[in-house]
Amino acid sequence: MFNPLPATIGTAVGPSVEGASPTLLSELLMEMETELRRQGVPVDEYLRPPAPISVVRAGFEECGLDPPLEALAWFGWHDGPTRAPNSHKVMPMFLGWSLAESVRAYLDPKGQPKGREDWQWDPRWLQIMGDGNGLAIFCGDAPDKAPLVRGITVDREYGTQPSQTLRQVVSLCTPVTWWIDALRHGWYRWNKHANAWEDVDTSLQPPMRAVHALS
Repeated sequence: MFNPLPATIGTAVGPSVEGASPTLLSELLMEMETELRRQGVPVDEYLRPPAPISVVRAGFEECGLDPPLEALAWFGWHDGPTRAPNSHKVMPMFLGWSLAESVRAYLDPKGQPKGREDWQWDPRWLQIMGDGNGLAIFCGDAPDKAPLVRGITVDREYGTQPSQTLRQVVSLCTPVTWWIDALRHGWYRWNKHANAWEDVDTSLQPPMRAVHALS
């Protein structure tokens, strides 16, 4: 018997899930961990312990950013992957990043999500997952407000500038909910022999999710 997931709703700035909040995010992340374990993902080997709130705040402060409360919940679940082989592949959609990796990439003058020119990035965003293609969170609103979240691409066709909103949703609760749903439907399958996710047919998922490319 699965715990019910919040419904996805439309907003003026992108899809959200009902009741998005740091508390809901913490609950959803624990639910996702349950689904990962069900698939046979070695969570204890592949995910680091939670990052203390003080450490998360200090990391964001190093970047000159005020962390959304959801970011505290995110890194307070697990602080990204361990150094075990393939551990960065622990999540079903994007490569996992630790807080230190997010901060290091932000501070790198040519790092993600900045691209190579100033026009390619908005410094109020912090990438928290992925490689060239990843997930970024907006840090320019009040911390208690559900943050904007975007899928970004290596060529910056989809990036952090105000006009690049096609892959934008509201709250980290939204992609996490979609990931849980995809895991439950078997749209993501963990290959225990390869210790990695098998190729996913995104057409199996609802069309709206394909458009946003976040699950």
